[in-house]
Amino acid sequence: MRVVIRHRLEQNVDLFANGKPVDPLAFDGVSRSPDGQFAIPTWRGIPSDPETTRLTAVLRNSNGSVAELLERSVMFTSAP
Repeated sequence: MRVVIRHRLEQNVDLFANGKPVDPLAFDGVSRSPDGQFAIPTWRGIPSDPETTRLTAVLRNSNGSVAELLERSVMFTSAP
């Protein structure tokens, strides 16, 4: 699974799959928006559960406070 999140440059993201931190090896890097106001981190190869994987992204401000909590359920139905 691939995950991409856009956030302000001064923020950081903690990504969780089913309540557990995503393996740091899945982190593929950060690009910036053309106007330089946003960071766009990418994670690749996040394993999915046989049924539903719950992704949670915690966006934190530079002082450590939570700016936003993003959640999404990804459902797996069958292999290609």
